[in-house]
Amino acid sequence: MLKRLLRFCRGYVVLACKGETREWTLNLLIRKGFILWDLKQEEGGFKVKLAQEDFKALRPHLRGKRV
Repeated sequence: MLKRLLRFCRGYVVLACKGETREWTLNLLIRKGFILWDLKQEEGGFKVKLAQEDFKALRPHLRGKRV
């Protein structure tokens, strides 16, 4: 409960990923140590929540990739 409150106070981003590379993207996030929660599968993709500061750190890992 406390972790949930802290995530809300610090801010989070809902990341939606669709297309052919969605599994690759999810594996990359996990491999790089990003903390993900509330993963929901949708038609043709998924949505996941991650911390706002993690979202800012994500860009260099995805640069040059076709996501």
